Amino acid sequence: MGEPDRSCLDYLGKLAARVGEVHAPGALFHLVLTDTHARLNGHPEVQIQSYFDDVTRAAQSMSFGCSHLSDVVASAGPPTLSTEAPTAETLARLEKCAAKWYRGDAAADEAARQYFDLNMIEKRAIEVMFPSSIFVTFNDSTYRVLFPDRLPIFYMYSIRRGVAVKPWFMPDVDDRTVVPPQPAVDAAE
Repeated sequence: MGEPDRSCLDYLGKLAARVGEVHAPGALFHLVLTDTHARLNGHPEVQIQSYFDDVTRAAQSMSFGCSHLSDVVASAGPPTLSTEAPTAETLARLEKCAAKWYRGDAAADEAARQYFDLNMIEKRAIEVMFPSSIFVTFNDSTYRVLFPDRLPIFYMYSIRRGVAVKPWFMPDVDDRTVVPPQPAVDAAE
């Protein structure tokens, strides 16, 4: 976990505090750590686990809940098979992201299709497990098809106004390496 991740958690903490100032119940964040996306992108399991362990510790110290997306999907029951097909535009965007971030053996177009299919299962699991929630993402609305259909979507910046790059795709200030993926549904940039 690097400085961008800490900045992101701090940004979410400030948002929760601001909501609490005007809405008595406040806001509770529950991070869904996208271990499934990290695996699809070809990251080593030990790296994935170490990163998410660090994020979980930091998030829990701020009273945020955390779950691995693989656990959310497993708890939601058998996945329903999606007949939804990506548009050519969606697939092109995902393929561009796959060319940049995917480290597996498949071609970028195949990885993009696998990512889309995975998201179709995951977005339904999120709806089942978090039915009264607001889905928060650092993606923009061009990726709307990847997000839960029956939840309100809140599009936000990741670490400060004007910055929407996900922290796990940012170079860490200390070592200038890209930290591994990913809290919340996305391989999209």
